[in-house]
Amino acid sequence: MFRFRFARLLKYRLSIVDERARAVKEAAEFLAAAKRSEQEALQQIVRLTRQCAQGREQSPDAERQRQQANFLTAWRRDLDTLRQRREEAATTLAVAQENLVAAYRDQEVLEQLERRQRSTWETEQRRRERKLLDEIGSIRAALKTEYR
Repeated sequence: MFRFRFARLLKYRLSIVDERARAVKEAAEFLAAAKRSEQEALQQIVRLTRQCAQGREQSPDAERQRQQANFLTAWRRDLDTLRQRREEAATTLAVAQENLVAAYRDQEVLEQLERRQRSTWETEQRRRERKLLDEIGSIRAALKTEYR
């Protein structure tokens, strides 16, 4: 019976691939959430900009315009923070994907080694079986000639 010497290592590599695949999924979800947040903030800024423009046309209240400008500045600052978060999420996703590819490569190397060792073992098994069958045939032939 074939027994792969590195079966435990292969099992461990498979668990690493699963773990890294989960990390890629989580990073992708985080990136999608960061993009949504950034898009929502951008829409809010556009809406506030329009309101400020309309407010200036409708009422020349300086205090209200200053408050709106401060509010708009705060949203723009938040947008910058969200963009940084999105960039970090994209970087995290890229690193997670590279790690996953490396884990797949490691797993594939072990699987190829297992296939090669299995093939060698099967070839050796067939050779042994042929040798045994030849010996049985020789014994039968020898017994036939003795009993004639």
